[in-house]
Amino acid sequence: GDMWDFGYSIKSPWSDYSGILKKLTLTDGITSIGEFAFNNCSSLKGNLVIPYGVTEIGQRAFFSCSGLVGGLKIPNSVTTIGYQAFYECSGFTGDLIIPDSVTVIGEKAFYKCALLAEVDFVAASFISCEADIRAVRDFLDENGTVQVDA
Repeated sequence: GDMWDFGYSIKSPWSDYSGILKKLTLTDGITSIGEFAFNNCSSLKGNLVIPYGVTEIGQRAFFSCSGLVGGLKIPNSVTTIGYQAFYECSGFTGDLIIPDSVTVIGEKAFYKCALLAEVDFVAASFISCEADIRAVRDFLDENGTVQVDA
């Protein structure tokens, strides 16, 4: 089901442990990743695997999760990536693959993810980015290549 949304006033149950959490496993059956869900969990290590069935990644869901590594493949069930969802996830080093199911990418969703190797939009119908195309431009300001596949 849907994960709860959290925020500045309503913190996730694990927020007090954000500096010592080491591993995150998202199981099948999750349909959304809540706002601020893993905000500032910089001690999380390893690859992030988002299961098929997730339709939305909330704003600041993985903000400053700098210990996450590897590439990031968004499953083709996701339609929305929220504002600053992966902001400052500076440990990602592989490719970022965004499928054609994604119709909205929030502003600065991948800002300061400078080590990502390449952004691959597998989409012809994409581009409904909030704040014009800033979400992509902010990534490009720090990195390099974008490939759009039809």
